[in-house]
Amino acid sequence: MSKRNRFLSTVFLSFFLFSSILLVSCSNNQRHIFTKGTINADDESMRIQLDGKFYYAVCPEGEDGSWGADSDVEDAMKMNYTHLDKMRYQNLYEVAGGDGKYLWLKTEFELPETLKDDDLSMVIPYLHFAGELYLNGNYVDAYGFMDEEHFQDAGYGAQLFDFPVEYLNQDEKNIVLIKVYALGLATISPGVFIGLRDDGWAVSDNYSFWQSKIYIFFTGIMMAVSFLFFVLFAFYRKDLIYLYFALLNVFSIFFFSNLSANELPWVGYHGGFTFLTYTKLACCFGFFGMAYFSVIFIFNFLHQEHHKIELILRTCAIAFSVISVIVAPDYKALMKIFPVLVFLAAIDLVASLVLIIINLFNEEKRERAILLFIGCIPLVVTLIVDLFVKAIFKNINLPYFTMFGWQGTIIFFFTYFSIQYRRTSLRLEYLNTQLENEVANRTEQLRLANKKLDAEMKITHQDMHTAALVQGKIFHPPLDSFNHWDIAVSYQPLSVVSGDFYNFYGMGSYLYGVSLFDASGHGVTASLITMLAENIIQQTIKDSNIYGENVSVTMERINSNFISAKGDIENYLTGILMNIKEQKDYADITMVNAAHPYPELYHAAEGYSEEILPDVENPSYGPVGMDMMEVHYAPISIKMEKDDVLVLFTDGLTEAADKDRKEFGRKGIETILKESADESADAILKKITGAFSAHVGSAPQNDDITIIVMKRI
Repeated sequence: MSKRNRFLSTVFLSFFLFSSILLVSCSNNQRHIFTKGTINADDESMRIQLDGKFYYAVCPEGEDGSWGADSDVEDAMKMNYTHLDKMRYQNLYEVAGGDGKYLWLKTEFELPETLKDDDLSMVIPYLHFAGELYLNGNYVDAYGFMDEEHFQDAGYGAQLFDFPVEYLNQDEKNIVLIKVYALGLATISPGVFIGLRDDGWAVSDNYSFWQSKIYIFFTGIMMAVSFLFFVLFAFYRKDLIYLYFALLNVFSIFFFSNLSANELPWVGYHGGFTFLTYTKLACCFGFFGMAYFSVIFIFNFLHQEHHKIELILRTCAIAFSVISVIVAPDYKALMKIFPVLVFLAAIDLVASLVLIIINLFNEEKRERAILLFIGCIPLVVTLIVDLFVKAIFKNINLPYFTMFGWQGTIIFFFTYFSIQYRRTSLRLEYLNTQLENEVANRTEQLRLANKKLDAEMKITHQDMHTAALVQGKIFHPPLDSFNHWDIAVSYQPLSVVSGDFYNFYGMGSYLYGVSLFDASGHGVTASLITMLAENIIQQTIKDSNIYGENVSVTMERINSNFISAKGDIENYLTGILMNIKEQKDYADITMVNAAHPYPELYHAAEGYSEEILPDVENPSYGPVGMDMMEVHYAPISIKMEKDDVLVLFTDGLTEAADKDRKEFGRKGIETILKESADESADAILKKITGAFSAHVGSAPQNDDITIIVMKRI
């Protein structure tokens, strides 16, 4: 895929996903917030509109210095009220300030005939900071707490007050009094009305969805994205961009969860975190984390060098902000310092955006800078929209569009990384296919070479028998017995000579080590390789002092020495190298596996067998003798106690197939070990070879077979 096509795919998929999420999240009822809210809205007689009918009175200062904290509804009746001219964002802040004063709002209404003798509801789309409502002197309900020591924000959802019919004056004037704790940007929004219960509940739900609950849906998306990229980072630890993107989503979850804090069961009066604590955690720490990892993400995405001093200064600035938030004694203090800290973080973010623009003119980084630029467009555009809507037009009833823009940015980069991951997967698949084709080509070359050798076999038949005799002298079961060991070996070459070879290393009756290798190919070539390899292996073991040295190092030296010795010969080896240390009642065995079939170990005490595999966190990979191929021979440690049985074998055993192409596999070995582990090594070996012969029958085989059974006695 070309760069241009990848770019277009990223843009298209991002737009598609974002549009799909937006459309799915907007049912017909939920979109009513932009109209009237319910089917009753067309009949104005079914609602009492209260916009422009509110009056306010700021509570006088009490003797204890508080601003009307103890004022009640009887006090409110005696106050002098002033008309509230503006029904818009920050209107209460403009008349009472934001330092935590108490004020009362008053409105009056009379019931039309259409609403008499029925339960009604009053809907206030947004009332901040906290308030409690009285109807005709009767307490109705409250949102948030106004206790200065244990306060609770009313949240961003709509406030719904149910008016029972017995509280309502059917033929006289009704008086609504609302006590408000004017802290911060205190507001009562437009769109306040009284209507039938079903109408009020429907409109309230719509407002609450768009102003609060919808953010829970978005945080769910970011939670899924963060989890996915944490998993990707776990598999690709070199790609720190995955980690930064995951952390960016985590801190975004914290920050935006503050918009729906009242919906969470562990915040405020629900229990768990106090509102102040959660505001510090979610709003403040979340914002600083977003700012910090946004900058880190931009630098990493652009492959921009992050100088150490820059990183230290940036980290110190974030640490200062966090500490300032932690030590803030109350919400008032937090509100005073938070704008300053936001301004400092915003400077860093703006500088990063400037860096993106600068790199648009850098030919090497232009493509990535363009991706970043386009990815940030939804966020920047919606941020500007929110500035106009909230700061200029003073409309708080509409949702925070920045959240939608941020989701668009998240989805854009999620799509981009998904495409990149797909490209990497396809590339790996392509490379694997190429490797398979290469191996197939090499195998075909060997086949042709063997075919040619077969034509010459008639001439070299005697040489083959001579080679077989030499192999028999070199590779044979131990002539002497070893203490604590009962050993049996089956060595079955496909032809006269074999590509399998093994050896036992001991001193007198003391067994120190065992090796089993399988050379690629068959016939004379493979047999010659075995002789070359066995000489190298024995010399390397001697030089490396295998009985005291790490077998992993020894296998690495064997690999290096073999590559050097064989020159242009393309054959390679798979194999197992074991080091045995005798203890008082058991044997400690350390082995390395170079792309060889894993041995099977039967534990007599527990009565089960297992495949001896390397640790998943320290895998072993790579054969012996493949030049330019990365290898890693991880050590595997096992302990063999009395009557335990270890079976080593070459792939000629497990991969041998019957006429229906069903392989012998490991299952037969495991069954025989469980049923016959109390017998001698020779008896166990005979049962394995017998089961093998019964399985393959007359089907032709194409590989040498070597089986070593070692029983601890």
